[in-house]
Amino acid sequence: MRRIITAPCFVLLTHGAAFGQAVAPPTFEVASVRRASPQAIGGGSRGGPGTDDPGRVAYSNMPLVNVLMAAYHLQSFQISGPDWLKTERYDIAAKIPDGATQPQFDLMMQNLLAERFHLALHHETRDFRAYELVAGKNGPKLKESVPNAGADQVLPPALKDLAPATRSMVLAGMPLATSTGVLMAGRGRFVKELVEDLGLILGTPVVDGTGLAGKYDYTFEFERPQGAAPPAEAGAAPPNIFTAVQEQLGLKLEEKKLPFNVLVVDRAEKVPAEN
Repeated sequence: MRRIITAPCFVLLTHGAAFGQAVAPPTFEVASVRRASPQAIGGGSRGGPGTDDPGRVAYSNMPLVNVLMAAYHLQSFQISGPDWLKTERYDIAAKIPDGATQPQFDLMMQNLLAERFHLALHHETRDFRAYELVAGKNGPKLKESVPNAGADQVLPPALKDLAPATRSMVLAGMPLATSTGVLMAGRGRFVKELVEDLGLILGTPVVDGTGLAGKYDYTFEFERPQGAAPPAEAGAAPPNIFTAVQEQLGLKLEEKKLPFNVLVVDRAEKVPAEN
């Protein structure tokens, strides 16, 4: 049986519930939800628990599906609903109560979206073709990060000649086109972040089966996506991404059919309720 979620049904109960009392769910002190300007360029999010601005959160020019992904900690393929969830963009700003935890913040955002967009949701399990990232035959080749180490001690050689801004982007998981293929790198990153990057590159869900819980530094290079024209002076092409992950990271991508939780948006209104 599917579970329907509508705006009023998020209720946190305390011991008082035994006496028929219910405590309202946590809410933002003040919140604004508006459609973004059609002329807006770019977008992003900032603030929230665990950041340098834990008392505020803001999403600018953001598709609703991205906000749902953040609020429910899901990937894009785990949200099903009308196509406009990915195209209509919104500005959301809210003041967070002092001391709010991440779970409390998530509930606040879920409730805000349900209230302003008149959402009706349910969860269901669906099977997807996916990959599981596991340790290779001879074990992982990831290098564990050294806290507070100087940049020269942890930078892979392939990154040392890059401009600082480009280097920072690559180390944060942004792919870099090279003369031969695509370079991926990370410094002080969890394997779950690498898994997310691989999922975006492959366009297929990827799950972590490595059992690695630390933070790692890594670099690997793989062939260009099909249809991407190589530069005129391109050298020898690197291996495909599956071989690169195995040979350069000591990991392996195994294809499987796996069940995932899917958030289904049964109803939503494009124009949010007034602030």
